[in-house]
Amino acid sequence: NTSAQLKATFVAFVKRLRDDQGRKVQGVLPNYEANHEGIINVTSGVVLEDGTEITPAKATAWVAGASAGANFNQSLTFVEYEGAV
Repeated sequence: NTSAQLKATFVAFVKRLRDDQGRKVQGVLPNYEANHEGIINVTSGVVLEDGTEITPAKATAWVAGASAGANFNQSLTFVEYEGAV
């Protein structure tokens, strides 16, 4: 399927940048077990206070933004998704 091929291509690109070119980038993907420190795998969605369900694919955007906005020495463990229950 095209989605799996696209994800694999993206992972290969991130790995090449990190491992071969020394650039410390990260990629964020939903439901893709890449087993690489440069890939963040988002496997859970979010339920908001009003009952809206955010899928892992849509939550990927939040994770990417939070990761991009974090300091290099800041962990995102236990960071809360605003409005989530």
